[in-house]
Amino acid sequence: MGAKEEDGIHENILPPIEQEISDELNAKAKKYLRGVGADLKALQDKKLKGQLAVREEIYGKSAKAAAKIEKWLLPSEGGYLEAEGIEKTWRIKQESIAREVDILSSRNQYDIVLPELGPYTLDFTLSGRYMAAAGRKGHLAVVDMKNMNLVKEIQVREAVRDVVFLHNEHFFAAAQKKYPYIYNREGTELHCLKEHGAVLRLQFLRNHFLLASINKFGQLHYQDVTMGEMVGNFRTGFGRTDVMQGNPYNGVVALGHSGGTVTMWKPTSSAPLVKMLCHPGPVSALAFHPNGHLMATSGKEKKIKIWDLRKFEVLQSIPGHAKCLDFSQKGLLAVGNGSFVQILGDLSGSENYSRYMGHPMAKGYQIGKVQFRPYEDVLGIGHSTGWSSILIPGSGEPNFDSWVANPFESTKQRREKEVRSLLDKLPPETIMLNPSRIGTVRPARKKEKPTKQEREADMEAAIEDVKGIAMKKKTKGRNKSSKVAKKKQELVVKTKRPFLEQQLKEDQASAKKRQKLNEQVELPSSLQRFARKKTIT
Repeated sequence: MGAKEEDGIHENILPPIEQEISDELNAKAKKYLRGVGADLKALQDKKLKGQLAVREEIYGKSAKAAAKIEKWLLPSEGGYLEAEGIEKTWRIKQESIAREVDILSSRNQYDIVLPELGPYTLDFTLSGRYMAAAGRKGHLAVVDMKNMNLVKEIQVREAVRDVVFLHNEHFFAAAQKKYPYIYNREGTELHCLKEHGAVLRLQFLRNHFLLASINKFGQLHYQDVTMGEMVGNFRTGFGRTDVMQGNPYNGVVALGHSGGTVTMWKPTSSAPLVKMLCHPGPVSALAFHPNGHLMATSGKEKKIKIWDLRKFEVLQSIPGHAKCLDFSQKGLLAVGNGSFVQILGDLSGSENYSRYMGHPMAKGYQIGKVQFRPYEDVLGIGHSTGWSSILIPGSGEPNFDSWVANPFESTKQRREKEVRSLLDKLPPETIMLNPSRIGTVRPARKKEKPTKQEREADMEAAIEDVKGIAMKKKTKGRNKSSKVAKKKQELVVKTKRPFLEQQLKEDQASAKKRQKLNEQVELPSSLQRFARKKTIT
C-alpha cells in the first residue's frame, strides 16, 4: 500500500487488485444504503446535527458489512432461463437444458420406473441431500441424492399413503394402512403411533419437533417426537381430507376441505385460528411460500388462487387444475396435474405469477406429488409408475448456511446440530399467525367502566370506612353527641358526592347519546305525526 500527497491532500493508493475489490464493495454498498443521506450542512441545530451524523455513520457501516457478506459469503448467483427474441421459456425442453448444463447437474435428470409398486410420494431433507420415496404398495426407500446411491429400501407389505423425514435423515415417518410408523435409516421400526389412527397425510414441524397428522376420520393430531407426548388431538368437524400443509414461517398447519374452506390450526387451540372460504368446490391442493405470506390453493372448479395471508385477500386467480402444488425456495410454483407439470414464476417481482416452464411426462403417468429439492435447481415428481426428477433453473437457493442446512455435513457436525436444535426447540405455545408478537410488550387495555353494582359496593365500603372513624374529643360544650352525629353525617355526604356526580355525568351522557340517535332516525311520512315534538323555549 502506498501514499501520495498532492497540494497538501493525503491520499492512499491501493494495488490494482485491492482497488478493484474496493470499488466493487462500494458499488454493492450503495444497494444496501437507506436512500439519500441527510444534508448535515444545512442544519443549524448542533445537537440534531451530531445525532444524525452518528446515525448516518451506523448506516454506512451496516451497508459495508452487508456488501462484504454478499461478496465473500454469498459467492454463487442464482441462474434462470432467459429467452431471446420471440422465444418463450416454457417452450424450452429438458433435453435442451441437459445439453447446456454440466455433467453433475445433468445427473439430476432421471426417471425411475417401478409400475408394480406405485403410485409414489416423496420427501426431501432440509439440506436436500437425502430423499425418501414411498410406494403405495409398501415400498420405502432412502436415496443419497449427492452420490445417487440407495441407502436403504424395505418392503412393509401394506399400503403406504405418505412419508416425511423427521429432524434429520436418520429418522422418517410413514403413514401406513392402520397406523403411522417411525423408522430409522437402516429400516428398523422404532415406534408405532396407534393414537393417530389411519393417517392420510403427515407434516413435521422442525422448529417445534412436532409430528402432525390428519386421519381418515378428520382428526388432527400433534405429537412431540422428543418426549413422545401427545400435544394436541382435535376433531376438525369438516370431514375427511387429504390436503394438508405446514407454514414454514409460523408453524401453523393448514387443511383443505371438501366444502372449499381452508382452516389453519395450532396445537394449543381446539378451534381453527382461521377459517376462510377459498373455492366454491372441494380444495384439491395447497402450498405456502417460504416467506409465509403467500398461499396457493387449487379447487375442483379449475382455478388456482394466490392469497396474501397478511390481509387474507386473493392476489391472483389463474385458470387451471392442480392435483398438487409446491413453492420453491426462490418462489417458483410447481403445478402438477395428470401427466403434465407446469412451473409458474413471479418474474416481475410484483407477485403476479405467469408461465415459466412446462414438462410433459410420459403418457399414462398420473402425478401425485411435486416437491422442489432444497439448494438445487431440481424438481422431484412422484407419479403412478415411480418417481422422476427434472431441472428447473432458478428454483433453488444457490448459497446455503451451514448452521441451518449443510448438504456436506460430517457425522460430528450432524450430532452437534442435533443437540443444538434440541436446545433451540420452541414450545407449542409459540405457534401463532404472527410470530413477531413474541417478545413484544402487550398494549395497555382501556380502563373498563365499573358496573352499577360495583359502584354501589365501592360507595357502601367508603361510607362504612367513614362511619368507623373515631372523632376527636374536644373541649366542653363542643363534644355533644348531636354535634358528633352531625359531623359524621356531613362526612358521609361528602364521601357519597363523587360517586353521585360520576353517576349523574354518565346518565347525562347516555341521555344525550339517545337523543342524538332519535334525531338521526328519520321516520317515514306516514308516522311523522306520531313523533315527539320538540318543545320551543
